Amino acid sequence: MAVFLSGIYYCLHVFWCAAARISELESEQRTNIKFLVKLGKSENEIRVMLVQVYGDNAMKKTAGYRWVKCFSEGRESVIDEER
Repeated sequence: MAVFLSGIYYCLHVFWCAAARISELESEQRTNIKFLVKLGKSENEIRVMLVQVYGDNAMKKTAGYRWVKCFSEGRESVIDEER
């Protein structure tokens, strides 16, 4: 039973670490988008740069465009508000 519980604990720990890493990557990308918007880069230029840097881990195109729009409209916070 103890081996089973330690296996579950390990799986939960791995899942939590992966979720934290994804959240960290998203926050980092939002910060980069904000910076690039302030430099006057277009949505397409920003998308290309994100894919160049993050590859398969780049945020989805629609999410990126949504953040570009928000920052273009003056948003300052890179933290995603809870729904």
